[in-house]
Amino acid sequence: MAAYVGFPVDSYWPFLTHQFLHGGWLHIIFNMWALWIFGDNVEDRMGPLRFGIFYLTCGILAGVTQLLTNPDSTVPSVGASGAIAGVLGAYLLFFPTARLVVLFPIFFFPFFFEVPAVLYLGFWFFSQLFSGTLALAGPQDVGGIAWWAHVGGFVSGMLLCGLFVRRRRSAQPDEHGLEWAWEPRPR
Repeated sequence: MAAYVGFPVDSYWPFLTHQFLHGGWLHIIFNMWALWIFGDNVEDRMGPLRFGIFYLTCGILAGVTQLLTNPDSTVPSVGASGAIAGVLGAYLLFFPTARLVVLFPIFFFPFFFEVPAVLYLGFWFFSQLFSGTLALAGPQDVGGIAWWAHVGGFVSGMLLCGLFVRRRRSAQPDEHGLEWAWEPRPR
């Protein structure tokens, strides 16, 4: 299909560009909502430039993971979910004791309650891992969700986040005799 529309079959650009395409409005809305909830805290720890590089790297590694686990797929992989999963992995390591307010609907009644980030993100990761394993065991291309991209992004986020953390500078006098230190924004 790629060659039919003029793209080289052996191009590496899709590992980057898939992160900017989505399968519909709900897909992009839910991805951006997750990025808004978790991304600003991780960005505070890394700084905007490092966060951007981290985000794109996790997205690329998520795409590679999906390709390695499902190399014969004919369904295009689109969405920022793998990169956002990397942000979730970093959030888990940076803020394990944070508390998240979640919505749990029972019939038509919404219930809000707090859960520890480690519990929420642990459940999310294992649900992706379980679903990815089931997808490998079932018929090809069922559902069209890149479960292994989520798993790969999450694991790469956990493994790489330490490399992107903005280091604190020690409080040393500058040329005017003033001491300073970089401090993250309080939450």
